[in-house]
Amino acid sequence: MIHVNGTMMKRAVLVLAFWVVAALFPFGWPTVFSTGYARAFNSVFDYEIAHIVMHALIFAGLAVLLARVLGGGASPRQLLLIAVAVTLVALAQEAAQLSYKGHGWTAAETFDIATDWAGGLAGIAATRLTGWLRDRRRAVL
Repeated sequence: MIHVNGTMMKRAVLVLAFWVVAALFPFGWPTVFSTGYARAFNSVFDYEIAHIVMHALIFAGLAVLLARVLGGGASPRQLLLIAVAVTLVALAQEAAQLSYKGHGWTAAETFDIATDWAGGLAGIAATRLTGWLRDRRRAVL
């Protein structure tokens, strides 16, 4: 874990936990019960690009938060932990979605997992880049 003020770490862990819970909630599920919600939900997610961007952002954020909690995400062990966590959350999210959709695993779910992985990799890259820029700035000063 990162060696900073205990309050900051607790806050980072709390934000990470909230992020995971939000990622796992099947936001499409209420469409089964509410036509108004279904209209609003579908007005955004009927567009495949919105679906892709949302998956990528969720998992980029997850990777960034995990890297922060793990102390930067730079070591091979930290990167492996982030990759495993992204994979497990992605699989759990798809399972939650399938629970109300009433069908089995399809190519769409595989595509979502690939998009989640791409988002996770983007999050790791962003974390590594900001760390590199911060270190470079310190070296110049």
